[in-house]
Amino acid sequence: YIHMNENEIAVGFTVQLNTPKDVKDFCNISSTLPRTITMKSETSSRIVDCKSILGVLSLNLSNPIEVIVKGKTTLSPTEVTNMFKPWIVKE
Repeated sequence: YIHMNENEIAVGFTVQLNTPKDVKDFCNISSTLPRTITMKSETSSRIVDCKSILGVLSLNLSNPIEVIVKGKTTLSPTEVTNMFKPWIVKE
C-alpha cells in the first residue's frame, strides 16, 4: 500500500528473506534511508527496526514479513519499493 501527503509517505509491502545474506543486504539498504522502517512477522505481534540485523534475525523468517516505510522523503513510493525489489513478494 501507499499513503502520501505533502511531505511524508507510508509505503507497505511484504518481503521474504531466505538467507543470512538477504538479511544483511536488506538491513544495509534500510540503513541508507533516513526514515522509520519497521517489519512484523505474520506469526508475531512484535515489531522490529529494519535497520537492526539482530532485530530482523529475531523474527520468524520462514514466513513472509510485512514492511512499513514511514517518514519524510524526497524519494517517490516507487523508488522506495524498487530498493527492496529483490525481496518483495507482495506490494
